[in-house]
Amino acid sequence: MFLSKLNSKQKDMFRELCVYLINVDNDVDEREVTMLQAYCDEMGIPFSEKVAYNNMDDLMKDICEISSESEKRMIAFELIGIVYADQLIKDEEYDCISTFSEISGIPATVMKCFEKSVKDIYTINSELINIINNV
Repeated sequence: MFLSKLNSKQKDMFRELCVYLINVDNDVDEREVTMLQAYCDEMGIPFSEKVAYNNMDDLMKDICEISSESEKRMIAFELIGIVYADQLIKDEEYDCISTFSEISGIPATVMKCFEKSVKDIYTINSELINIINNV
């Protein structure tokens, strides 16, 4: 939704963050991989599950250092989108999102709003699919 606004370095770093996030719970769901593919398409970068960073915290710090406040919020929103692709946010995923919130300086209240918005988007999308398919 917002990823095309990032620069090429941010896009690569965001993709790596997503790879870390979908693997953090040791249960990679097909819907998370599909979302990562869609994100890469949106950003116009090749799909890859490889990471160059040794750990997620350093990656989070570095992407926040090169991002404006609005870019950090875009990144946070989209990170919540990928972890919710399987319709739930597991504890390990939630911990990572909380860490991003702390590192980026985005208040927890804003992150909760993002989480609610992501869930609403998934609900609306599901309802539209049902209407289209006459279910």
